Amino acid sequence: MSHIEGSGELERLVAECENSRLMAWAGGRETVEAGPWLVYINPTNICSNRCVMCPHDEAMRPERGHMPMELFERIVDQLPAGVRKVYLLKQGEPFLNKRLPDMIAHLKTWRPDIHVAVICNATVPLADKLDAFMPHLDSLGLSISALSPETYRAIHGTEHHGRVQDNLAALDAWMAQADPETRPHVYVAYVRQRANMHEGMEEVFEHYRANYPNLCSMDFHPLFNWQGYIEEGNPDLAGPVEDEALPCCIYPWSTLTICHDGKVAYCQEECREDHFLGDLTEQSLMEVWNGEAFRRFRRRLAAGRYSELWDDGFLCRECSYLWDCHSQSPQNLAQGYAMGLGQREPSFGNLLALPAAELAELAAKWFLQGELHKTAGCLAHFGRAGAPGELRAPLDRLRVLVDRVLAANKGHYERKVKPGETGRPTYFPLPGGLRK
Repeated sequence: MSHIEGSGELERLVAECENSRLMAWAGGRETVEAGPWLVYINPTNICSNRCVMCPHDEAMRPERGHMPMELFERIVDQLPAGVRKVYLLKQGEPFLNKRLPDMIAHLKTWRPDIHVAVICNATVPLADKLDAFMPHLDSLGLSISALSPETYRAIHGTEHHGRVQDNLAALDAWMAQADPETRPHVYVAYVRQRANMHEGMEEVFEHYRANYPNLCSMDFHPLFNWQGYIEEGNPDLAGPVEDEALPCCIYPWSTLTICHDGKVAYCQEECREDHFLGDLTEQSLMEVWNGEAFRRFRRRLAAGRYSELWDDGFLCRECSYLWDCHSQSPQNLAQGYAMGLGQREPSFGNLLALPAAELAELAAKWFLQGELHKTAGCLAHFGRAGAPGELRAPLDRLRVLVDRVLAANKGHYERKVKPGETGRPTYFPLPGGLRK
């Protein structure tokens, strides 16, 4: 492929970069033509636990219920082509909606390109349902933050410890006979907090490795503050932070959150469900995504008007995720992490052997995935070697885009959190995960 032949595709890719979610966020655009890549659809806002690290009972609106299958199907019909992952959850226990297995199967059948994910608390008996939904899932998280019945009661607020162990045993047995190449990734999500610090991470990991070896990973997460409701999860800031020093959250440019009744929440992490940006029983999905309410929300976030948002009931300024460099990264804005969605790519050792046009196109593709360090590496190579004439102009445009995103993202990395407070999750592969 000659440089001239390659430049047309590069021009197309750079134009896509200019119209991407990354640039919409970095430029503070209120309209995001690319649509969301991540969608939360909540089957129910009813929960079976009373966890101390969740303000569900305190904060959740009184209107509780389950999403009807008909509404779910209408939502799935409208999912934009760019959606790459759907979480079937928000606040609540998804399996309390008895139609959840049907929802999982319908979504995967209708959109096999989408990564379908569920996180549950494993309190609803699952043994007789596994064959109905497991073959259609890509990942299943089990929110369990205790080993002993006593710690379980202290953290999760119920006597469901025995039922959870039964579900773990059933899942482990199902995973043992499933094809390692096609079965879902099943993991335990353990939230570290004061009430379980006596259970060491190695002790927890060894417990699951010994008793449930066919699960895939043991994931330890820091405590989230639920926009200020959970004091223990508040970030340890070095001092007061004014609105203009707060970073601009990426989620309104990448994520859509749908409640059980079709109302669209302003964030998947808000716990009250009392401030909405649209209603999918009255509007189409894309009408909401770029509707006036969503555009005004993005406009005020981009302008750093956090106190104004707070006064109007949007609690973004107290959210600990603002300071999470992992969640607020360009990659998470573009497409997320570790979903098995990437294409096979050459290693860095082989990059310089590529024709110039292919290397330039790869740089643009990496930008669209939020892999800005890789894009910058390719651009640095062209900076030293000089780009061929037909590639120079689009590469200069791409270089400007990288600089703008990095400048906009700087606020998340100029952390106001005291040194040592990383807030990053820790993942341990279990034997079942190593076989995949």
